[in-house]
Amino acid sequence: MRYKGATLVEMLIVLAIAAILFVFVYEVFVNYNRGQALEKSSAGVAAILNEARGKTLAGRGAAQYGIHFAADSVTFFTGAIYSPVTTTNKTERLNSLVEISNIALNGGGSEVIFKKLTGATEQYGMVTLRDKNDAARTMTITIYQIGLLEIE
Repeated sequence: MRYKGATLVEMLIVLAIAAILFVFVYEVFVNYNRGQALEKSSAGVAAILNEARGKTLAGRGAAQYGIHFAADSVTFFTGAIYSPVTTTNKTERLNSLVEISNIALNGGGSEVIFKKLTGATEQYGMVTLRDKNDAARTMTITIYQIGLLEIE
C-alpha cells in the first residue's frame, strides 16, 4: 500500500519558492510606492498652490492667499503675511518618503503670496521635492512670476 501526500522535502521546496517570490514582489511594490509618493506629493503641492492662486483671483473675502513651505509640509494661509499661529491655516503633510529639499524663491523666504486681481507673485522661483531614500530622484515645481506653475 502506497501513501499519497507530500513529503517534508517537497513542502520545504514549496515554502522556499514562495519566500523567494514574496521577496521579489515586495521589492517591486516598495519601489513602485516610492515612485508614486514623489509624484503624488509634487502634484499635491501644485494643487495647493493652484488653490491659493484661484481663491485670490476669485476674490473670496477680498483676501490674498499664500503657501508656506517647510521640509515636510505646506501650509495654506490667508493674508499677505504668514503667521504660524493663525487658526485658519491649513497644513498638509507630505508623504513620509518625500521631503522639500530646496526652496529657491525670489527675495528668499519660504512663502508664495498671490496678488489680488492678477494672481501674480513676487515670490516666483523653484521648490524641489526629493525621495528621502534616493536623493537623485527629485521633482521641481517652477512658480512663474505670473503665478502659473510647472512640474518637472
